[in-house]
This record gives sequence, C-alpha cells and structure tokens, in this order.
Amino acid sequence: MGIVTLLVGVALIWLARYTFTQRQRQLAEARLKVTWPAVTGTITTNGLEEFEEESTNSDGSTETSTRYAPRIAYQYEAHGQMRTGMRIHVLEDPAYVTRGGAEAVCDRFPLGATVAVHVGPTPDDGAYLDGTISEGREKAMAIALAVLLAGGGLVMVIVGIGMMVSGGE
Repeated sequence: MGIVTLLVGVALIWLARYTFTQRQRQLAEARLKVTWPAVTGTITTNGLEEFEEESTNSDGSTETSTRYAPRIAYQYEAHGQMRTGMRIHVLEDPAYVTRGGAEAVCDRFPLGATVAVHVGPTPDDGAYLDGTISEGREKAMAIALAVLLAGGGLVMVIVGIGMMVSGGE
C-alpha cells in the first residue's frame, strides 16, 4: 500500500507542475491576443443559459448547484467574409454562480449594440469581445492550485515512504 500512496503523491506533484505550466501558457497566449486589431461588430443574440452542475462531496454524496452563462453572439466582417462569434473573454468564458453575475455581462452587450470585436490574424483564430486579463488574480489562482496539488502530493509521498520503511508495503 505504501508504494501506491507514494506513486499517487508523485502523480499529484506532476499534475501540479503540469497545470501551473498550462495556465502560464494560456496567459501568454491571452497577452498576445489582446494585441489583435478590432473591427466593428453587432450583437445579434443576448441571453442567459441556466444549467445544473453536480459535484461529489468528500463523503460520497452528490450536490447539485445552478450555474449561469451569458450567451452573446455577434456578427462582424473579417478576412473578406461576414462571420459570427460567441466568445466573450480573451481567456475562457466562465459560468457564474449567481444569475446577477451573468446578467451583468449580458448588460454590457445589449442586443443590437455596436461593439469592438478583436479579430485574429487568420480566419481560424476566431474573435473575442473583452480583452481584460486580471493578471494578478489569474496568477494567484494558478499558484494556489499548484500549491494545493503539490502539497497533497508531498504529504502522500512522505506517508508512502513512511509506510514502506515501516514495512506496510
């Protein structure tokens, strides 16, 4: 059992490094995207999607929570064609815990409004509306997740080694 605990700990430490590195890569890509040029677009759809998310608690019971996602669509002309986009943020479009959080995003982009659409250099790059990056918050979240995973992994490595030394393989 000690070797299994040790291996799970090593896997958690690896996962911590991997997720931190991935998040840093995403932030670097977002920094490049905020330099994309803007074209004029028009909001064609503005609404909310409400959905249920299930999570499993530590005791094995499931908990259902409601999330809200703004659904904004816009039309713009780029690369010689009329296009439609739905991406709002330069990073990812989050689901909100409160209806008010999602409604606040919808309020920023009312139906029929003229907006700046940031368009990538090639047609496959897509577009987005909001180039705000909260660098401090994003880095803090990435660090916190890495520390939690690595800390848990380190504890498991120590416990696994202890079990192996005491003969509890």
